[in-house]
Amino acid sequence: MDVSVVAKSVAAFEVLFQVSRPVIRKLTPLICTKEALNDGKSAKKLIALGPSYVVSLCMSIFISTRGIAAIFKFLPYPQTVRMSYAAASASGDSALLALWDGVLTTNEIFISYLVNDVVHLAVTWPHLGGLDTVAHHVLFLYCSFVCGHYRLYGFPCAWLLVGELSTILLNLRWFIIKAGHGATRAMSVTNNLFAVSFFCCRI
Repeated sequence: MDVSVVAKSVAAFEVLFQVSRPVIRKLTPLICTKEALNDGKSAKKLIALGPSYVVSLCMSIFISTRGIAAIFKFLPYPQTVRMSYAAASASGDSALLALWDGVLTTNEIFISYLVNDVVHLAVTWPHLGGLDTVAHHVLFLYCSFVCGHYRLYGFPCAWLLVGELSTILLNLRWFIIKAGHGATRAMSVTNNLFAVSFFCCRI
């Protein structure tokens, strides 16, 4: 596992977090309904917690896209080389090794996001998430560490990354609710797509 990639990615996620904060503050009066603005609580949460959701949204789009690409590239290969970098290396297939390297790099970026988000969970505790979120992150960190450190389970790791598709919709759902559009058709469509993506990618 390349620690420098992890460190640089953690820093990049933090820059994105800090940059998105003033942008959300300026956009809040434009995207929120009058009811949400008058209520005050939703708008305040949007400004306070929105940057974390922006980072999560960007991460999930990037990670799931690369995960999908990796899944389809892995499919023609036998199970042994999908599961072990050593076996892939022994095959002498340069394209396969490049595929593995791509998955490992994406996995490192995912680890970086989880580390960054755990810090923000602690700073905003318990507003951004509770013990269930911490447990979720720790479990994913463990799985990602095993893949990255031992260079095992490339295909399952790619599938784990594809699961972030549902996170995209979960984040959109949060923004829709906080902006006061929870009773709209957009919310209904987002809920349905989230349920489908969660069932297909995670269950």
